[in-house]
Amino acid sequence: MLQINDLPMTDAAYDAVWALNEAAGANAHIRGAIQRARDDARRPHGEVVRLIATLDGTPVGHAGAFPLVSYAGPGRRYCQLAVHPDHQGRGVGRALLQALLARLPDARELLGQLRAGDARARRVLDHLGGVVGSEDLEQRLLLADVDVARLEALAGRLAALGLRVVPLARLKAEVPDWVARLHRLHVGLDEDVPSPVDHEPPDLDAWAAAELGVPDARHDALFLALDGDAWVGVCELRQPGRPDALIHDLTGVVRPWRRRGVAAGLKATAALWARQAGLTHLTTWTHVENAAMRATNARIGFQEVARWLLWISERGGGATG
Repeated sequence: MLQINDLPMTDAAYDAVWALNEAAGANAHIRGAIQRARDDARRPHGEVVRLIATLDGTPVGHAGAFPLVSYAGPGRRYCQLAVHPDHQGRGVGRALLQALLARLPDARELLGQLRAGDARARRVLDHLGGVVGSEDLEQRLLLADVDVARLEALAGRLAALGLRVVPLARLKAEVPDWVARLHRLHVGLDEDVPSPVDHEPPDLDAWAAAELGVPDARHDALFLALDGDAWVGVCELRQPGRPDALIHDLTGVVRPWRRRGVAAGLKATAALWARQAGLTHLTTWTHVENAAMRATNARIGFQEVARWLLWISERGGGATG
């Protein structure tokens, strides 16, 4: 008999969700302990709901909803849904969504992610109502196959421009207000990141807890481009999943320094560092309409592996995967 209950707050329970996401082909780049820590950082901003569906004691599906910190909005929640392939098409997903929505009576806008071409998940979302707000490319860089000479040339251009690149792990020892400066840089860059929803920038404390106070943050893998004392660009890697792989979070350059190869130089620097550190690959997500970053990723050697649709509902429904 199918049972739906609150997910226990244990690493083992969160790892079961991660396994479900991987099996279902959802965007499963955040392992259980990291997701649990992120949920802890989200709770001051609203209720976090995690549900697990079991059949005869075996986990077969998961649904979740949580407030967004960086893209916060009144009554906005980000939703997730995954059902094990062996149990898809049997009503598990709809039962989870119904239970999830019952826990979100005050939600005014729900967001979720859907793999492009997933017809079954799309039918569930169409039944609930909602629109596709944007499309992102998931791209991967296999570090064993990179053109090292090309990456070194791209990274070397930064010095030719008069910029120096410093990892945050070293820079924060030199700059007492590094948290505030990094927050200002993020907020300024986010203003130019394509987004299908309006949002207010997070305040310093909320941003720091959500971005810097979680265990997937890698200060040794966050590279800043400096023009003298001015912070003009950033390339940030995180480690939320596999120990041999990192993901790109934010790569951005302030407006006066754009179209001069700074983003490519930062990404090349990060790739060379990751390769030297013995990692196998990097993953990044890019809005399909961000032609400049897509061109930068192509120069580095990233290859497309999937496309993801951001789904938006103002009627009370959302899912991913």
